[in-house]
Amino acid sequence: MLTIGRILGGIYTSLLFSVFDSWLVAESQHQGFDGGQLGDTLSLAYFGSSIAAIAAGQLGEVAANMMPLTNLAGPVYYGGYITPFDLANVILVLCMFIIFRSWSENFGQNSGGGSDWAGALKVMMDQKQVLFCGLIASSFESSMFIFVFNWTPCLMEDGEPPPPFGHIFSCFMIMCMLGSRIFSYLSGVMPIEQIGVITMVASAGSHLVVVASSDVTTRFLAFLVFEACVGMYFPMIGTLKGEIVPEDMRSTIYNIYRFPLNVAVLLPLLMNLSITYTFILTTAILLLAGASSFMLMNMRANKGDPGSGTAKQDPQELDAMVGKQEDA
Repeated sequence: MLTIGRILGGIYTSLLFSVFDSWLVAESQHQGFDGGQLGDTLSLAYFGSSIAAIAAGQLGEVAANMMPLTNLAGPVYYGGYITPFDLANVILVLCMFIIFRSWSENFGQNSGGGSDWAGALKVMMDQKQVLFCGLIASSFESSMFIFVFNWTPCLMEDGEPPPPFGHIFSCFMIMCMLGSRIFSYLSGVMPIEQIGVITMVASAGSHLVVVASSDVTTRFLAFLVFEACVGMYFPMIGTLKGEIVPEDMRSTIYNIYRFPLNVAVLLPLLMNLSITYTFILTTAILLLAGASSFMLMNMRANKGDPGSGTAKQDPQELDAMVGKQEDA
């Protein structure tokens, strides 16, 4: 059952990290939002996500303790640690009802090129901005998932009782909320690409601290910095992908971004690396993300770069193109 669950988990994770972002970008364009408004919306979404995570942890704890695990009939049970899963299903059904009743279907833009994987890969090779955006997303998110598997042993000491992981997790979520607010402020005073570089460099530095120090307090403080970077990352990358990735291939390209992510997460788990080597790996991955962010920043600053796919045109040329389209 766990194996079946993980197969289904791969499907719903791909949907979770592609469909909703694709819908939001298409809807924001349909409603006439600019890049700043899209970034603000994403920042609020991830701020709310952090609040929901904190509330879910506390609510799940209360639900699990409401009644003991009880056999209903045969293999069917209720109560105990099953209750949070049942409660999650209730919330998911409620969300499904809201989507059915209030969301319109966005089919995106179809340029006639199709949205197959071969076509999407060709777009990534031809438009370097799309490629660098994917390198940033895959690198950062793979380091984030590796961090999820390893933060608990990093904060444990031999001969000492286990730390209060629930409270620590709540602190992490609070830092994610803070990070989303920091992004909201910085997006008003500097380009999104520059925020990306700062986020990647700070993340790499926080992971390097784990390699350099075995003190649990120092590691905990470094993890808080990383969680703030996570809160900055999601609205930042959502805004960039909304501006860079072609609409007619958006969901396909988003899923291609996730393939190297999963490979990178599997490698340290299969190789059973130590904590030190694991965080050396994540630091290197985050440095790659930082280099990709720097390249993307320079590419988008230089709109005339032929490899960027977003060459800046002279206003007179644009007026002439509009005139030709009107004549046609």
